[in-house]
Amino acid sequence: MQLFFLLLIVVGVIGFQKSKTMVDGIDWHYIGDSHAQAIGPIAFNQHATFEAHAGKTIAWLARNVSLAEHPNLVLQGGTNDAANGWTLEDLTAAFEQLKASANGQPYCVVVFGPPPSMRQDALPDRVRAVNVDIQTAALAAGFTFRSLVDFECGAEDFRWGAEAWDQGVHFNDAGYRRLATEILQNL
Repeated sequence: MQLFFLLLIVVGVIGFQKSKTMVDGIDWHYIGDSHAQAIGPIAFNQHATFEAHAGKTIAWLARNVSLAEHPNLVLQGGTNDAANGWTLEDLTAAFEQLKASANGQPYCVVVFGPPPSMRQDALPDRVRAVNVDIQTAALAAGFTFRSLVDFECGAEDFRWGAEAWDQGVHFNDAGYRRLATEILQNL
């Protein structure tokens, strides 16, 4: 029985390590909101630099990174936009500013919207709405967009409520590992 569980752990680790090879050889820069603090080290490890800016909107993040410095960029956010308000115009302007920061150099930008929220208020509906606007603005700028809102994990992977960091906004370790894997598989 113990050998069986050891085998499951080894297979799980190999599977996760295998998913990391998708970013090998590419100098990614991952910038995001507070979720990046947990996802960055898991997903990219030595394959990227990453920045986490708790409480910042995706528009703020886009305005505070340069494609001239980081031409292979993963940008993730939206939860703070959903909590604090946003406009499509602001998102579009921020992404256009980010695009202009390349100064004519080649770049690759992959935008991930906010992860799902399990709070028991209006935030989950706003997260879905901002996700649509982030997608619209990202595609208008010519960036690749990937949605995390519809990413489904089983209940055993998330512990909401008392174990969650912030009433269902942040995930536990298992949830962040699943989200990190989802991000890597969509690069």
